[in-house]
Amino acid sequence: MKKKIIILLSLLICIMLMVTLFTQNKLQKQIINYIDEESGDNDSCIVVMKDITGFVWDKMLIYQVGSSNGAISDILNVTFNDTVDLKSGILFVKDNKIVYKESMEYNPEKPGELTFYIGKLYGEEEYVVYTPEDAIFRGEKVKNGSEILYQVKPYND
Repeated sequence: MKKKIIILLSLLICIMLMVTLFTQNKLQKQIINYIDEESGDNDSCIVVMKDITGFVWDKMLIYQVGSSNGAISDILNVTFNDTVDLKSGILFVKDNKIVYKESMEYNPEKPGELTFYIGKLYGEEEYVVYTPEDAIFRGEKVKNGSEILYQVKPYND
C-alpha cells in the first residue's frame, strides 16, 4: 500500500512538473511564432500586444533587470512579490489584479531567445507601463552567429 501511494505521488509530481515546464513562457513563444509568421523578408513586423494575448488586460508593464518589487507594486497598484533579481519580465493587470506574468533570466553571456527593450537609457527607470491601445512594438529577428534571436522594441512611427 505504501509503495502504491509513493508511486502515485511521484507520478503526480512528474505531471505537475511537466505542465509547469510546458506552460512557462507561453507568451514569449507566441510572440516568437508571430514574428516568424509575420516578418517576411525584412525580418521585422509590427506586434500589437492586445492581438497576441488571449486574455483581457488594462495595463502591461515591462520591467528590466534592476527593477524592484516595491516599485512594480506601486506603479501597478498591485502586490508583486516575485523575485526580480537578475530578471526582466512582463506583467499584465486587469482591475488592479495580475492576470498574467512571465519573467526572463538575465545572462549577459547568453542572451535569451526573446528580449524586450523598453527604449530607456542606462540610469533611467527600469520599467514602462502600456495600455492595450499603446502596446505596439516592432518585433525583429536578429542573427547571432548560427542562432536566431528575437527582439521586441517600442514602435515609433
